[in-house]
This record gives sequence, structure tokens and C-alpha cells, in this order.
Amino acid sequence: MVLRFFSNFLAVWVLCCIVAACDRDDRVRAQANTFLALYRATDHRSPPAERERKVAQLEQLTLTEEVVTLARDECVGAHRALLRAERENETASGQLEKAIAGQAGGAALPPEQTAEIRAGIERAESSLVDARGRFEKCESQARSLSLRFGERPRSAETRR
Repeated sequence: MVLRFFSNFLAVWVLCCIVAACDRDDRVRAQANTFLALYRATDHRSPPAERERKVAQLEQLTLTEEVVTLARDECVGAHRALLRAERENETASGQLEKAIAGQAGGAALPPEQTAEIRAGIERAESSLVDARGRFEKCESQARSLSLRFGERPRSAETRR
């Protein structure tokens, strides 16, 4: 009698664990696919305003699964670093153009102005290096999520 009760209890407990694991897998798969869809819609070649909007959407995505959250955060960081590099490069380019235009007869720029422009270029380069590293991690994590949880291609039989 006790043995039968224990075996029934054990069977119910195992079944509950299996159902909970399946439910979690479904949740992770759903979050991964939502993240991947938004991530793929964020093109680093798009105009900055559009990228800012899409990166904000990615950042605001409500996620509870750590593996998806980590990938999202890395990808958001990569896009933000690239946008920062572009802004810093534009600023330095504008300063250089303005400085050159203000120099009569091609005279050398004052050292302090040259140092300021150089610092802006170095900040842009640093942000670009940061973006490259983050994009490598982002791509790796997105690829991993896609392989593990991505939409499964339909077989030829289910397409008919």
C-alpha cells in the first residue's frame, strides 16, 4: 500500500516536472523568437534615427529568460556603441572642417585645437572598437538562440 502510494506520487511528480520543463522551453523559445525578430529588423546601415528607435524597442522588450536577456543587452550595447562612434566621428569631422575653413592661407591649426580634434577622433575610434567587440558577441549569441530556439522550418508534408 505504501509502495503503491509512493510510486503514484513519484509518477505524478515526474509528470509535473516534465510539464514545467516543456512550459519553460516554450517560454524561452517565444522570447528568443521575439528578440530575434526585432534584432533582425535592426539594420546597422539604416539612418541613425531609425536605428535609435529600433534599438529602443529592443531595449524595452520585456524578457524573463536570462539567456535571451543577455543576448538582447549585448546587441543593444553594440548598436549604441556604433551610434556613439558615428556621432563622435561627425563631431570631429565638423570641428576639423570648421578649423580648416577658419585658417587663412592654409596656416597650421593651433595645437590646442588640433589636440581637441584628435581627442574626438580617438573617442570615435574607441567607440568603434567597442562596437566591433560587442557585435561579435551579439552575433554569436543571436546565432546560438536561433539555432537552439528559432522557428523550425516546416517540412514538405506540412506545407501541402
